[in-house]
Amino acid sequence: MRKLKDIPRPDQISPAKDSLKIALIYFIAAGIWIVFSDRAVLMIFDDPETISFVQTYKGLLFVLVTSLLLYLALKKRISGYKQLANQLSENYQELEITHDKLLDTKQELSEKLKELKESKKTIYNQAFYDGLTGLPNKNKLLEDIRENKTDSGKVLMLLDLNNFGKINNYYGFKFGDELLKVVSQKLKSISKKIKVYRIGGDEFALLSQKNWFIKSSTRRIKEIFSRNFAVLGHEIQVSFCMGVAYFPEDADTALELLKKSETAMNKAKEQQKNNIEYYQEAMDREIANYLKLDEDLNSAFNNNEFELFFQPIFDVDRKKIRKLEALIRWNKTGQDYISPRKFIPFAEQSGLIHKIDNWVLEKACQQKNLWNEMGFNGFSLAVNLSARQLLDESFYQQLREQLENRKVSCSELEFEITESTIMKNFPGSINFLKKIKDLGVKVSLDDFGSEYSSLNYLLKLPIDSIKIDRTFISDTPWNERQHQIIEAIIELAKIIGLKVTVEGIETAEQYSMIQNKQADYVQGFYLGKPVPAGEIQQMLQKQR
Repeated sequence: MRKLKDIPRPDQISPAKDSLKIALIYFIAAGIWIVFSDRAVLMIFDDPETISFVQTYKGLLFVLVTSLLLYLALKKRISGYKQLANQLSENYQELEITHDKLLDTKQELSEKLKELKESKKTIYNQAFYDGLTGLPNKNKLLEDIRENKTDSGKVLMLLDLNNFGKINNYYGFKFGDELLKVVSQKLKSISKKIKVYRIGGDEFALLSQKNWFIKSSTRRIKEIFSRNFAVLGHEIQVSFCMGVAYFPEDADTALELLKKSETAMNKAKEQQKNNIEYYQEAMDREIANYLKLDEDLNSAFNNNEFELFFQPIFDVDRKKIRKLEALIRWNKTGQDYISPRKFIPFAEQSGLIHKIDNWVLEKACQQKNLWNEMGFNGFSLAVNLSARQLLDESFYQQLREQLENRKVSCSELEFEITESTIMKNFPGSINFLKKIKDLGVKVSLDDFGSEYSSLNYLLKLPIDSIKIDRTFISDTPWNERQHQIIEAIIELAKIIGLKVTVEGIETAEQYSMIQNKQADYVQGFYLGKPVPAGEIQQMLQKQR
């Protein structure tokens, strides 16, 4: 707001003083004029007529002069008031403009506040609710678990859909999204006292108070999944696995409760479909052992703790070694040799089997090359192939490169593959084995008769030989039916051009009963146990 020095301040304006000042000026001026002008006239003029004339015009002059003085005095003061009035008018206009701006700002702030509230709601929904199903999400689950810690306790059920990825791949992602919506609605219908959450992907959580949770809740879940789900015109069967954990018995924090229920759920995945597992401390110990074994296996490669043993496979009269089966052994520091039965299943589950299989193949081929250079020939090398390698599309290319780099004759190499391994992907297994055969590598079907034993499968598989499973000869003495079955398998294999190895021979009686069965090869602890390469070398030296 502007300030002008000519404009009187409000505290300087006094109507009484200003009026008195003007009146006083007028009084003094008039008094001086009357006293001195009358005397001057009398001193100057003697004629009464002239004095009367002069007195008349003297009065007019007084009025004129006093009027001029009053004009000047009032003009100055009124000019100040006018400037003050103008300034007040300008300030008022500025205030009006400012008032209008403030009103506009208030409207903008009101709109911004509304937008902020909507944004806050949107952010909250995004943070605590699933956009697809509308269910509360993992963050809301953890928040709800933390609330009312003094209540009677909670039960958390973590549910995962089986094979959801395959459903997505086959039907499409839109179908998968609709399936999740249908499942969420079904789960919400179980009970109003059970809150349902989608915590990511195809995983759902159900939270309830412990005193509300009853076994009928899980029965209701099983009933839901026992029926087909209607999705976009399709009827589809979906299974689940679920883990259950209690708060605070199993865990005293929200994250820990979620972890325990997930542990139980993962245990449920190992069992049949629609399985429900309740958390137990033993599950954590199992996981700890799993992680320790994983760590130890990785360290075993770095510490060179693996060693390759070889088990001889003889011709049926035991005169000569015809094959050597390469078998890995784990010579863990400070312990005895660890059997493959204890760590191979874990390696297949964890994915380390790729590394193990490659190591076995590399070391076995190196040893075979060494024996060839020493003049020990006339036998082939058998290497077990896992299901992981058989289903790995890149393995064939790696195998071909490995065979070329190691300079091992493919005719001296044989892969042993179990029935169960092949049946995990029968069409894919056939294609892979055909490519293996094209390289000149032989293929043997291990554990024949232990599982499927379908003649149709046997005719379709591109294999060179079979190994009759040890279960066929494990019982002694043999009954007539066992003799007939063994003879029939061998005769059938001969008809379709396959070599036959009988494995699992552990007694002299078992060996004597096999000798006249027309098998090609025999293998077992009675004939020769898996031993290090040095001991095999001594056996090869003796049979020269």
